[in-house]
Amino acid sequence: MLSGMKPMKSGSEQSEQAAARLNQIATRLLRLARSPARNAGLSSAQYSAMGVIFQRPGISLVELAEHEAVRHPTMSRLVRALIQSELVRKSANEGDRRANHLELTAAGRKKYLLASERRIALFRLVLSRLSPGAREEVLSVAESMAELVAPHSEES
Repeated sequence: MLSGMKPMKSGSEQSEQAAARLNQIATRLLRLARSPARNAGLSSAQYSAMGVIFQRPGISLVELAEHEAVRHPTMSRLVRALIQSELVRKSANEGDRRANHLELTAAGRKKYLLASERRIALFRLVLSRLSPGAREEVLSVAESMAELVAPHSEES
């Protein structure tokens, strides 16, 4: 090997380094994304659940737990807290009294939309610092990655 030249990395080493770097970036992005919800008085899990209920009013607790990939008791506790905070309302299914439908209250919609607007504003600021080409590339790669990790999930 010539002096001063670094050996080429194998494909698996490059993949490992890329995965480690992506982990660092994802951690920073998640931290950034959590702050608007936290500032609105919501945990990340509450914000996420409210987002699903916002998009799918009338969703059942079972469906919500499945969508969020958590166990039913976990989602039950989370929804109970949202109901106690008067952010979510639960109504019984007339055909099956054991099934409940969830929807955001007016206060819940307002809080969710405020957190969403703040979150979008943060990402808008970050994206505005990129060139138009880089911005399109970031969005394209992010969409491709989302399709790979959740090929059958609905858009959230």
